[in-house]
Amino acid sequence: MHAMQHATLLLLVLTCKTHALSADPSKGFAIFARNVMRGNQRCFSRVADDLAQRGLPNGARGLDLGAAAGEPSLTIASRGFRVVSTDFAPPNKDLGEKRAAAFGLSDRVEFHTADAQDLSRWGDGTFDACVGTYVLMFTPDVERVCREVRRVLKPGAPFITVSYTHLRAHETEADLVCRLLLEK
Repeated sequence: MHAMQHATLLLLVLTCKTHALSADPSKGFAIFARNVMRGNQRCFSRVADDLAQRGLPNGARGLDLGAAAGEPSLTIASRGFRVVSTDFAPPNKDLGEKRAAAFGLSDRVEFHTADAQDLSRWGDGTFDACVGTYVLMFTPDVERVCREVRRVLKPGAPFITVSYTHLRAHETEADLVCRLLLEK
């Protein structure tokens, strides 16, 4: 049996330049999150399209790690999936719920404040897919995240992760993620 039958990993590594999103810090995190979501919508759509093309069951349940105020959770939900959207920052739960309501997707997405390193509130084999766009490079313990993702995914379920740092910096991370997801 090939090891990849347990989990599928798609690591998209995007290189980009960092620009200040707002010169006015009083506008706070909401503006930052909105601008990040707008600027990355193409990536979020690509992740959602990839999941949609995998032949997952109708109403498949996905886990989104580090989703900020609901992306790519909402884009994935718009493709027919049910999504558990998580983020470490508590304000994002309320922002995500408001965005889901505005897009008419409240019945398809549930929001939780959660650390990607601790997914203990969900049982083994709970999810049909997992995505983590722009989250692993901010996670202190990538190995722990990968162990948790592997645990909560059903056998053979995909894990799609995206990073916006230089490829060379993440060649080792990609190898690490693959190894950790494939360990028995």
